[in-house]
Amino acid sequence: MLLIAYNDNNGAYTCIDTAVQFIDPEWITTFYAPNAMTPGYGEEGTRHFRPVGMGIKEYEIAIYSPWGQLVWGSTELVDNQPIGFWDGTYRGEDVPQGAYAWLARIKFVNGVSRVFKGTVTVLR
Repeated sequence: MLLIAYNDNNGAYTCIDTAVQFIDPEWITTFYAPNAMTPGYGEEGTRHFRPVGMGIKEYEIAIYSPWGQLVWGSTELVDNQPIGFWDGTYRGEDVPQGAYAWLARIKFVNGVSRVFKGTVTVLR
């Protein structure tokens, strides 16, 4: 950052000075994924598994069935925020009610990489 200070002291004399300071911005970085969803029922916010976050540079999330089968995944980001969502289906069919494991690998804009994991319960 460059600061230029100027004062002409009402025409008496001119004083100009500059200062340079390198600064690192403080990035706001977050990630959250819901732990339950109700496909086809309830309020709009509960019908899908929709992770949210900000300050994300790279993103990969996957959801696995109780038997370890990949049922959904996404890498979609817009403006450093995830936009993909899971609707509770696999190959066009509704998945059974139950708990599904998810794993997210994230690299934030500040260079920090993290792995998040959890479960999402599908309620029908």
